[in-house]
Amino acid sequence: MARLRLTYNAPITLTFTIVCVSVFATTYVVGPWFTNMFFTLHSGGSWLNPLHLLTCVTYPFGHASWDHLSGNMLFVLLLGPLLEEKYGRSDMLMMFGITTIGIAIVNSVLFSTGLLGASGIVFMLIVLSSFTNLREGTLPITAVVVAALFVGREVLQGFTNDNISQMAHIVGGVFGLGFGLLASTRKRA
Repeated sequence: MARLRLTYNAPITLTFTIVCVSVFATTYVVGPWFTNMFFTLHSGGSWLNPLHLLTCVTYPFGHASWDHLSGNMLFVLLLGPLLEEKYGRSDMLMMFGITTIGIAIVNSVLFSTGLLGASGIVFMLIVLSSFTNLREGTLPITAVVVAALFVGREVLQGFTNDNISQMAHIVGGVFGLGFGLLASTRKRA
């Protein structure tokens, strides 16, 4: 009988999840000030303030509740390993980073709301996953339908006051679409 062994099969995905859970656990122990100070991108922050610059990168690791964390991590853990295998660790790390910073910049420049959580990364992964069976010279209908449903839903939900940043979802989805299209053109070249 073959022995089963655990493997750290998706380092970017698993490390991201471990950091998010660790931040949530630490916040649970020491209090909400921890996430509020180090893992929430507050509106109106100065680009000269090192703490503001730090939270432009760290806000995806903070979550407001167990439901918020578990909902985001479920998608990250479902989609991340497949995409990490397809695109590789360095590309996944780059996609996480670009999406995080891109959302922070758009939010800081255009909106007066704070940011907290990995929802933008989740939506990047959702849209990017629709490109997994891409063939040369094609655009999968699934990618078009996912993008249309996703943007439509986020625009409609944008009219509700639910403390959810639909902008982060839309920008994350746009980055996922861009990464998918970029990968398809790279594949053709």
